[in-house]
Amino acid sequence: MISEVDFQIPLNNRKANIIEINANSLVTRHLTDEVKIDKNGAFETSIDRNLLKLAVIERHHMTHNIGLGIVKGLGLTSRAIATTVSHDSHNLINAGANDADMLAAAEVISAIQGGVVIISHGKILAALELPLAG
Repeated sequence: MISEVDFQIPLNNRKANIIEINANSLVTRHLTDEVKIDKNGAFETSIDRNLLKLAVIERHHMTHNIGLGIVKGLGLTSRAIATTVSHDSHNLINAGANDADMLAAAEVISAIQGGVVIISHGKILAALELPLAG
């Protein structure tokens, strides 16, 4: 079972590697930039700078492995989006502006057995259930 703590990205300093999304393109760009750090030394999302958290959660072998990163350019504000539709692995990909919505999105995806979910302030804005192929 995952928790909000699993979405924390600890940093040794304010410089971080960032994945930048290029609009209308599958190609991303690697950035290194300064980011906000919270009182615990973890990355703090920034809506103003369009810097959000990104998590890839392994869901097939129950390893509880979670890859974390920082993404720029997704454009979410105070919400999270999660999907299991990903060509190579169909793991759970989750991006969001806050840990609570990211956790809620992961829980909904699990409950519907795959698909796409958008959560804002703990409420489901949209959900596409894909229990067979998602």
